[in-house]
Amino acid sequence: NSPKIDTLSRFESVISIKSQRLNVDSYKIKSFGKMRIVDSENCIVKENLRGESLIDLIFFERDSVIPFAKVGNAPNEFIMPRIIQTNQENNVEIYDIHKKQLVIKKLSGEIVRSQNIKYQGLSLIKVNEGFLLSGNIDDRNSKNRRYTLLDKDGEYMDSFGFYPDDQMDCPYDIKMFAYQGWMVYNSKLDRFASVSFSGSILEIYQLQKKPSLIQKYHDLYPM
Repeated sequence: NSPKIDTLSRFESVISIKSQRLNVDSYKIKSFGKMRIVDSENCIVKENLRGESLIDLIFFERDSVIPFAKVGNAPNEFIMPRIIQTNQENNVEIYDIHKKQLVIKKLSGEIVRSQNIKYQGLSLIKVNEGFLLSGNIDDRNSKNRRYTLLDKDGEYMDSFGFYPDDQMDCPYDIKMFAYQGWMVYNSKLDRFASVSFSGSILEIYQLQKKPSLIQKYHDLYPM
């Protein structure tokens, strides 16, 4: 077995550019999950996988946590929500994995728009062509591929990218969960980066015309 390497050791220094102490009890924000900062409203939109509300608004300057995504099957309720991004209007874009639905909400809680996504994936981001899924659970034809490209109506366009060659003989479904992480997208360059939760698997793809891998970094495998 190869020795474990601390991913941060790959960088000479890690510098905090800006920091601000939150005026909120720490127990309210210690759950695992993605977050997005909305500077103009002095708040954080944060996933809360432990609470009755699965996404919360946490304000910087007052001890206030507001439920933003209550559990349930109603139109303004969620089962497995994941924050995609906040847009220029400070609306929050949420993908519910279980309901296969994209929901755009104002910070007031009002729903701006909702859209059903035909395929169920473990992670989703918006791209110029439409949507990009990581870990397509529904489509058996793309089971050995890591990413699926959908058009703006949520219909299948292409699947691409292989899982890292970790020399592990295991079912696809296990690799699909093991290699999940975060994805970010640059609309001007039409490319995205995908990184595993551990930070040890990084891939950058160019999507224009035909998806192509332009850079990768594979260090420690999570399995």
